[in-house]
Amino acid sequence: MGALGSIYNAVDNPHKAIEYHNKRFIIAQKIQHRSGEMEALNNLGLVYENQKEYTKALENYQLALSIAQEIQDISSKGKLLLNIGIVYSYLEDYILSIEHIKKSLKIMHELPYIRGEGNAWRYLGNTYYFQGDNHQAIDCYKKSLHIRQKLNDREGQEKILIYLGMAYCALGNYAQAIKYNQQHLHILRCSTNK
Repeated sequence: MGALGSIYNAVDNPHKAIEYHNKRFIIAQKIQHRSGEMEALNNLGLVYENQKEYTKALENYQLALSIAQEIQDISSKGKLLLNIGIVYSYLEDYILSIEHIKKSLKIMHELPYIRGEGNAWRYLGNTYYFQGDNHQAIDCYKKSLHIRQKLNDREGQEKILIYLGMAYCALGNYAQAIKYNQQHLHILRCSTNK
């Protein structure tokens, strides 16, 4: 059921996605499968987030987080805190966004879940960028870029290099902005030449 819901979400059919994730939630509840309930709620949150229904996304993520805490699923707790932080950023509640993303980052680092840590640094950078704190954004983006390089994640590096260019441009440091955009172009050219 959850897989069908995720497929419908991927092909932009939110009504079907919600229907299947709700069915999965109900089944998981009936058989007292708390992890299944948590996953269904997280997936519902993702659908609502994609539809820009941030209040509903937040409600589902928070319910899933309470289950993750109850069953002591630390990895899911870290991912859900990140999801919640991202939604707060969309809602322009930057204080709560930063608070949740930092909690997620701490968990990701301790696990260690390096890819998740890279994502958390990126989203923390985005939140600082949206807030207008470009120096903090750059620091976070550089940490994310370092992780992406260690993972040889070219697509992730491309995104971060664009973000770094934007943050430096916002500071009026056009030489650095050009430098990071040129690095982005280099990776892009290497990827398309294969």
